[in-house]
Amino acid sequence: SQCSANACFGALGTVAIDGGGGAVTPFTTARSLAGVVEFRYAIPVRGAVVLQVFDAAGRQVARVVDQSQAAGAHVARWSTVTQPRGVLFYSLTAPGFRSQRKIVVLQ
Repeated sequence: SQCSANACFGALGTVAIDGGGGAVTPFTTARSLAGVVEFRYAIPVRGAVVLQVFDAAGRQVARVVDQSQAAGAHVARWSTVTQPRGVLFYSLTAPGFRSQRKIVVLQ
């Protein structure tokens, strides 16, 4: 994935950060690198952000982000060296926005 001031390009396609008039359009993308999953996301307003990873049985594997963040684009990295391989799911919750997606972790 690569993000610029106007868009993020990644495995999940292209997503607008600037929806017009300077407003941030919420989005998430993730990609698995060698031993690390990189999450890129944008939130429209300052507030509490929680980014969690779950296994196929719904058990929480990691809580990657759990803090108040400013509006705009963010990047979070999660080490998968000691984590399970295979299909996992991640959930991003922010003010007025919730996204749930899957990611495949291979090593």
